[in-house]
Formats: sequence, C-alpha cells, structure tokens
Amino acid sequence: MKTLILLASFAVFQPVFSQHFQLPSGTTYRAYATHFDCGKFGEVKAETPEVLTNLNTKFTFLVADKRINDFLIESNTTLDGEVVCHYGVYLKRSREDKTLYYESSVIESVNDTFNCESIKSELDGLLQSLPYEGSRRGLRYLATTLHNIDSSSCEEGATRVVFDRRYTSKK
Repeated sequence: MKTLILLASFAVFQPVFSQHFQLPSGTTYRAYATHFDCGKFGEVKAETPEVLTNLNTKFTFLVADKRINDFLIESNTTLDGEVVCHYGVYLKRSREDKTLYYESSVIESVNDTFNCESIKSELDGLLQSLPYEGSRRGLRYLATTLHNIDSSSCEEGATRVVFDRRYTSKK
C-alpha cells in the first residue's frame, strides 16, 4: 500500500509530457522547447520564425536515447486553438560536426478534415540538418539552429530553438 501511495504522489508532481512518437532505441532524456534565440544562450529571445507562425506550428520537446545518438523532435500544429497535427522528426547525431541529421519523419492527423501532409513537407524542408550547441553549465539547454528561415528578429546569428531539460509545463 505504501508503494502505491508513493507512486501516485510521484506521478502527481511529474510534468505533463505527451510523447506521440517513440524512439526505437528508447527515450532517456527529455527537454521542452521553451523559446527561440539569436545564437547565444541567455541573450535576447527571438520571435517565433514567420514560417512557423504561418503554419501555426510550435515545437514541443526533444528526446534522446541513452547514448545520445538518436533524437526525436516533436511539434504540434493548431487550428482555432485545437491541435490538428502531431509531427515528429527522427534525427541522427554527428559528433564530428555537431549536427543532427534528418533520418525520417512522421505526422499524425488528429482531425480527419485537415490535411497534415503539407505541414509535414514544409517541416521536413526546415529540419534536414540542425547544428546544435549545448549550454556549458550542466547541459541544461540544447539549441538547434534553424536554416532556410526568415531570421528578421536576429540581426546577427541564426535563429535557434532552445530546449530546456529542467523546464516543466505549467498546466
């Protein structure tokens, strides 16, 4: 009985985490997408890139396997405040050039009347290769550079999406 109560109380304090797609090698590490920046941790946050705003798409989180070689980034597309598509991109890490390379992607339609395939092809084009950088202090943050986007909010440097492994979703 004590074990059941302990497990139930532990579950209550866990952040809400909804992973729609799974890494074949299993998920060990998770980090929530928190904001965009212009290439330096702790500096001014950047605006959401126009292409993502136009698609009504937000990155939700990044997961990695135990060896930190296989990654999955998920995003949600909303329409009228409701999620209509869940997108997941599988990436392979190259330690030599510090880049995550596209392997495959999947999209799941929540609403049968909305065609998610156009969202998938647009995101696939954006996420072919993502140079990454980890923050120096305990690897709290991981940022991936987004290429082929309008980075008007970043005068210097490219727009990056920043994932925070200590962030907890407030719901």
